[in-house]
Amino acid sequence: MKKSDIISLVLGLFITMPIWFYLIYWILSQLNPDRLIWFLYGIYVPSSIIIQVISKVGGEKWSSPYMNLKTTTMSKENHNDRI
Repeated sequence: MKKSDIISLVLGLFITMPIWFYLIYWILSQLNPDRLIWFLYGIYVPSSIIIQVISKVGGEKWSSPYMNLKTTTMSKENHNDRI
């Protein structure tokens, strides 16, 4: 595991994710949702933490194949040739 992955995991787990969870909690508390929404929020929090840890620890083995797609840009000459 690279040092950048460790730093990203620690920042995500202890800074970014708690802020995100608090914002969602605050919005939900203002909306007065029913039990189902609170239940789904209760499932969302631990599952997102587990997925975050697995994706950082697993590295490329567990990453999405769409993460490695490279975008290409066309130059004006190539664009004009295709038209």
